[in-house]
Amino acid sequence: MSENVKFEEVSGKGTLYSFSVMHMPLVAGFKPPYIIAWIEIAEQPGLLLSANLIDCPPEAAKIGMDVEVVFEKLTNEISLPQFKPSR
Repeated sequence: MSENVKFEEVSGKGTLYSFSVMHMPLVAGFKPPYIIAWIEIAEQPGLLLSANLIDCPPEAAKIGMDVEVVFEKLTNEISLPQFKPSR
């Protein structure tokens, strides 16, 4: 591992780089249709994060749209980062 790698706070904002609408119930807990997305992080162009796109009907998802992170608390120790369209 590189010694130049470190944690830094980021804005939580990004751009929808690519996505796929899932219509089959392949993952427990996810009710179709749901959107699996690649998000380009605002602070580092080219850095992509795989996440769910929520609060967005599939027909409203557009490549290039602005998104922001939201965290779903799963347990006291675990929060799941997801993205929604920026308001």
